[in-house]
Amino acid sequence: MPDYERKATAIGSRLGQRIFLLGGPILVMFGIIPVAALLTPFFLLRIQNMREEVLIFALPGIALLLIFHTHALRFIIRGTKDIG
Repeated sequence: MPDYERKATAIGSRLGQRIFLLGGPILVMFGIIPVAALLTPFFLLRIQNMREEVLIFALPGIALLLIFHTHALRFIIRGTKDIG
């Protein structure tokens, strides 16, 4: 039977694997997809006057996503050093 605890500890100690395994899915699920959803109406609208209004509503969402990713990446890069 494989020792999953030792494997998880080994992966957690390597920065590259930790960023790939933890940061990749977070970036896709909570970064790329929401930003695309926020910016799609902006690029699809043909009326020039509506673009600014859509962008006004999209910018706070993009800013909040950037804040979230900044904190998430800090946790992923630091690892579990600050926990217990």
